[in-house]
Amino acid sequence: MSWWLTVLLGVLAFVGCQRPTTPQEREQSFLDRAGSAGMLQARLADVALSHCVRREIYDHARHVLEDWTDARKALTRAARADDLELPSDLSEPHQEEYIRVAAARGPEFDQAYLLAAIEADAAAVADFREEKTSFRSETAKWAAAELPELERRLAAARRLAAQEESPAVRISAATSE
Repeated sequence: MSWWLTVLLGVLAFVGCQRPTTPQEREQSFLDRAGSAGMLQARLADVALSHCVRREIYDHARHVLEDWTDARKALTRAARADDLELPSDLSEPHQEEYIRVAAARGPEFDQAYLLAAIEADAAAVADFREEKTSFRSETAKWAAAELPELERRLAAARRLAAQEESPAVRISAATSE
């Protein structure tokens, strides 16, 4: 490989790995993460309505779907006001997580769903806390308004996981705070 091609590939790799620097880029990055995470939660909740074993998990999934429907409408309005775009589909890691969890059946599905819910909600709570204090945009206002519901949902998923027979799920419920 010639040296100029090596340099070009290096520059492209560096540019591709840079973090967003402008407020607009950081807001769009948050919106991409929040939108994809919300879609993942909603799609997994939809699968849970037909795959879960425990009634409590069914109720939790139904609540997640209702929350996301309302949150998505508000997020769409906030994104429009901030001249940002919502993602149209799941990010690649979220797509992989969806495929993995949706393939499970029976009690294994319940465990996989709860682990995914806890992980996604814990990450979202951290992201939303940072977003609500970082900017004064409509998207930041949306994050601040949604944060209490996310925290309640995370606590509910942790309570459900604490009741699971699987030690891995119980440990995740206890340690992901």
